[in-house]
Amino acid sequence: MKTEKNKVPGLPVMAWSPIVMVLLLLTALSCRKNDSSPVAPVEMQNIAIKLQGEIINGGISTESDEDGIALWCNGGKVLIGIGKISSQACSNPGNIAHAQVVYSNFGVIIHDTDTNKSWYYIQNDEESQQRFGSLPAAGENPVISGIAGTIRLNLSQSS
Repeated sequence: MKTEKNKVPGLPVMAWSPIVMVLLLLTALSCRKNDSSPVAPVEMQNIAIKLQGEIINGGISTESDEDGIALWCNGGKVLIGIGKISSQACSNPGNIAHAQVVYSNFGVIIHDTDTNKSWYYIQNDEESQQRFGSLPAAGENPVISGIAGTIRLNLSQSS
């Protein structure tokens, strides 16, 4: 009885194995890169639910003065005013290209999805502080500021 060896036409099997290994490695690395969102939308959704708030996605731009911070969200269609406590500093996150903003009666969270940095603006009352204290972290080492109040205005006009 005569046996034949399995052969790949053109190239020996030894030449194919490094190519296959490189392709598998590149596939594994690209999957990791695509799955590297710092805070999944589900987590921010859970935070918004715990704060009885809403999420605004998109870029933000900010302006600040001695009275507080103005957040222009969603291409300027939403304005959130954050009133600062006069005796405390209030951190300004600056302009953020890809943000998730949670707005609630207990305070505001700004999360930069590119850098995984977060800013918490917490109303200056016990219930707000307790609600924020029970939240999972939205990002690494959030910057926390106490605030005097907030206001949200829809500036877009529908026709």
